[in-house]
Amino acid sequence: MSDIMSLTKPKIGLLSQTIVPSPSIQFALPARLRNRRHNDVVFVYERSLVVREIISDTYLEDVMVNSDFDANIIAAKTVKIDQETPEKSEFKLGTQQGILEDNRQDDSLPGHILALTLDTRELLFLYCHTRPREDDVRFVHFRRALPSDVSISERFGRHLAVDPRSRAVAVAAPSEFFGVFLLKSAQELRSQIRGGTLAPIAEERFYREDGRLTYVEIDHKSQIGSINVIGQLDCEVDAAFDTIDFNHPNHGGDLLIAGGSIGHGGLFIQIARQNPECVQRFVNWAPVFDTVIVPPLHEKARHEPDITKDLSDDLHFYVSSASSNNSGAVHEFRYGYEAQIGMIIPLEDFTTAQAVWAIPDFSQDGTYFLISDPVSSALMHLSRSDTGEDDEIYAMDGSDLSLDLSTYTLAAGYTSYAVMLQVTPRAVRSVLLTNPELNYVSEFSIEQTALVATVSGELGLVVVALRSEHGMSIQVGRVILNDGFLNIDYTGKSVHVEHEPISIVIEALKDDTYVFVGTSDGHIAYYRVERDEIVRVGEYMLNLPHDQVSKAIESIAVVDWVGTEKAAIYCGLRSGLLISLEIVFGPMNINQRTETRFGQTAVKLLRKDKTVLITCGMGFWRISDISMSNASDFDLQRIWITDQNDSTYTQKSIEGFTIVNTSQAPSSNTLGGSLVCLSDGQLLVCSLDHRAKAVPRMIEIPGTVNRIQFSAHLKCLIIAYITTELETETGADPETSIVKRYMRPHLSFLNFDASSSHLLSHQHNLNSSDSSHAQKPVGSSGERITCILDWIPETGGQKYHLLVIGTARKTQEQCGRVIFLNAKRNATNPEQIDCSLKYIHTFDGPVRAIAAYGDSTIMVAAGNDIIPIAPRLPNGGEQWAAAARFKLTSPGVSITVRDPLLYVSTARESLVILQVVNKKLELYAQDGVRHESLSHQYIGGDYDLTLVSHRGGTVSAFSAAGVTDMDKIISPALAEAQLPVSIIRLNAREDPSFSSSAAVIYGTTMDGAIYRISTLTEQEWRLLRFLQNLCSKDSILSPFLSARKRRWTWADIEPQAKKPSSMHVDGDILSHLLPKGTTYLLKMLRSDQEDEKDDAVMSPPKTYMELFVELFDDVFGGEIVEGDRLEHFMSWLRRLLQRRF
Repeated sequence: MSDIMSLTKPKIGLLSQTIVPSPSIQFALPARLRNRRHNDVVFVYERSLVVREIISDTYLEDVMVNSDFDANIIAAKTVKIDQETPEKSEFKLGTQQGILEDNRQDDSLPGHILALTLDTRELLFLYCHTRPREDDVRFVHFRRALPSDVSISERFGRHLAVDPRSRAVAVAAPSEFFGVFLLKSAQELRSQIRGGTLAPIAEERFYREDGRLTYVEIDHKSQIGSINVIGQLDCEVDAAFDTIDFNHPNHGGDLLIAGGSIGHGGLFIQIARQNPECVQRFVNWAPVFDTVIVPPLHEKARHEPDITKDLSDDLHFYVSSASSNNSGAVHEFRYGYEAQIGMIIPLEDFTTAQAVWAIPDFSQDGTYFLISDPVSSALMHLSRSDTGEDDEIYAMDGSDLSLDLSTYTLAAGYTSYAVMLQVTPRAVRSVLLTNPELNYVSEFSIEQTALVATVSGELGLVVVALRSEHGMSIQVGRVILNDGFLNIDYTGKSVHVEHEPISIVIEALKDDTYVFVGTSDGHIAYYRVERDEIVRVGEYMLNLPHDQVSKAIESIAVVDWVGTEKAAIYCGLRSGLLISLEIVFGPMNINQRTETRFGQTAVKLLRKDKTVLITCGMGFWRISDISMSNASDFDLQRIWITDQNDSTYTQKSIEGFTIVNTSQAPSSNTLGGSLVCLSDGQLLVCSLDHRAKAVPRMIEIPGTVNRIQFSAHLKCLIIAYITTELETETGADPETSIVKRYMRPHLSFLNFDASSSHLLSHQHNLNSSDSSHAQKPVGSSGERITCILDWIPETGGQKYHLLVIGTARKTQEQCGRVIFLNAKRNATNPEQIDCSLKYIHTFDGPVRAIAAYGDSTIMVAAGNDIIPIAPRLPNGGEQWAAAARFKLTSPGVSITVRDPLLYVSTARESLVILQVVNKKLELYAQDGVRHESLSHQYIGGDYDLTLVSHRGGTVSAFSAAGVTDMDKIISPALAEAQLPVSIIRLNAREDPSFSSSAAVIYGTTMDGAIYRISTLTEQEWRLLRFLQNLCSKDSILSPFLSARKRRWTWADIEPQAKKPSSMHVDGDILSHLLPKGTTYLLKMLRSDQEDEKDDAVMSPPKTYMELFVELFDDVFGGEIVEGDRLEHFMSWLRRLLQRRF
């Protein structure tokens, strides 16, 4: 058959997903795209934009992301929507009241719209439209095609300008052609925005100007009046740079923002007559030169049955990068929510603290911190002012607020009317913060002791579990503040509890108030709080498959599913498990879902809006996007605490944490929304992001890091970096002095922390070395380390360890070298690694790749040759024929060995496969198409697959299964994925967590993006491709892709294997479906029944739902009942697309 995807050819799919987008910021534009009340800044990346808002005076927090662009953004500007002056408004409206009403309406509208040009020759306008629900914000856009009848070098959109009055936009090609778009009036634009639409162009005109060459001479003798240097930002400003029109009284300076093109950017405060201060760093790990995946360093102890996978087994991914100041770094990649430390308060006399509560000071700007350890409590006050002075933190004795600090605190909180509550084992204490003289102490009887308690400030209730000689009971008290009288009014009689309570929570669910109690033996008792009594509703016993696992419930969190008769309840056990359950109302009962292991210590929970924060040991997580029909189906991401002043900061164990309630914060100076943690004897006040993103940990290196490799033998990272030395030869005339530059390669080692498996800093590795052994391997000037191999040869039954280094030169006769080093840990100082030279092999061509073959051979790609070398080993080694080398037609850039075959990526001929015959290298197979390869990864399997990345962004899956002695040409690619940027490195993960059959490959681009590429069976590809097509058709999930077609036919929806690129599934498109949930999926599957029928179009053979059921059953079988298909699919899709770093 002529069809390359004929039935006789195997079919596989490729699923790609952007795990980490490129950090390179192209533009940073102050633009109020949501409304005038928000101080927003738009960060424009290659194919996405991020809206960030200034909070806490000097911090930019992520608010919204738009990653729907199907083309690269090449230019961006803001268009201001002019406000009418009061005089004009008064002239039109005639009354001052009308002016005020008009201003109030405009205040809720955006102050700007954003103008973008795409490399698909399109002009794009967009803004953020807020729906009646404050949290329901979406982007509204308008697209206009630009002329395409010009050459590629003169593509429209390279230059974009907006006139000062924002009445016109000019778009130009690099030469000759430009267009002017006149915009509609500001009044008409505001009217469109109110209605959620956008069509800003009133008139458009296009011009051609051939141009004139004009000679201009500037009088160099003319002097500028004065030049004032205000300071240095220590980052590049040639890309994204702007000033923010935001002057807060806390600092009184200007805000400068710099993206940084090579190296980091940042947010700076520029105060008059002072150097600019960086208050927030924008980490940029581009350009990337090499990557490595490190396997788990420690085996998990199996001292108890592991009923679920431990979530601490994250992916350990490292990249090497460089900056413009001749320095570099190794970035330890992590993904999740960043909690950036804004304040560190040492707790020198309170190092055993276990719980913390943050209470705003209603009488003055500031915050109280009530901290408790197993014996006593402490009260601290943080005061903040608007004068710009430093914040002041001091301890209080608690007597002014009638608090008892001599004993430990069980619970604390505050109500909306400024009543602070403290629950101790002996009493409930309350005080009116605006009038501390008004306080009340409700003491328990002598024989009663409080075991556990909780305070709900929103409900104004306090719940206490008491123990006495008569047993254990529950009491609920209501805070009463009336006419200067403060009291705790207990509701009805106390309720007897049969099992020992160790956790308790009170929540408002479905117009009622419920109390949930967790016990030491795994019971959940739940009660309903009525006006005059507490009613016991029921009890549930946790069910675990192993009896020896502790069921003690350390903490409980409840999330209400609004609009349904269900809610989710999560129990954190002291054994390190999280139990997910569902509450079904009417009648009320509890259903248990699956378990999740977070570690071996107690799991602590805290609900924050519709999410749940989780700590276990040194781990910190956040649950979000909870499915409304399955409490165990949620998005789980880590929370990473970072320090602006310490890029190598390592997160310690979290002993206690809380969130400062934003809705009840009386002012902006009370840390509303901040995350407060107890960790390592310190109180940390952090700004917690609302969006998960890459949170890399950076290890600075004194040079450009171009190669990185993991040594399983040494248990460390081996890094190669280049330093630059300048030497000036002064002569008689200083202006004619010669400056010489020497670039030298260095080899160094980074150790891992034994307890946390995190990289130790480069400075730590240097400081740990003795001065006599501080020298690391250094190469000659002009030489570059191109590859590193951690090699363990074996001869005569003995194993040895060597480091093999490949180098390249440009000017020497011996252009390449392979250097063998002995490397071992120092006997007296195990953190130090000593190196000594063993052998050196020289080559005529530069060495670009090396790989181990067999027991004692190294395959070297030097110049255009693949050369086997067998170094002299104590017990002998392999012997190769004199003409064993193989001549390629272009240099080999990557080698992988799968005995007896060698897989070689070449610079011009894509993939070449060699075999060893009679101790000589011969051609086994090669790709018949001339591609420029960058990297490859052998997958194997039934189809003998190899994944190859090419220049231009193509990633191809080749099969060598059909190669014969007569036909050595590899058949065309089974599947291809076209990515925006070329992948320079492909790394395989040996043990993928989400699939036991699919191969999982991670690809990295030079601009810092990280992709995950996994193989799919034909059935999986058909199901996912069908859903991708539906998502592309949906105008909400894919507003840009859906507009590409005027009419979507059945051929556009049904998966069709016409060419290799058709076998690609874009996970970025599918990821837009996950936050919408099962309800939206059902809506998409029924959309064909709701659309208007067109008699001119042939009816499709099936409905969307029928096709989904057919494809679903092909993947999962017919055992799953009809009502569970959508839930099962969404849970599977979430696991496929989950980011784990």
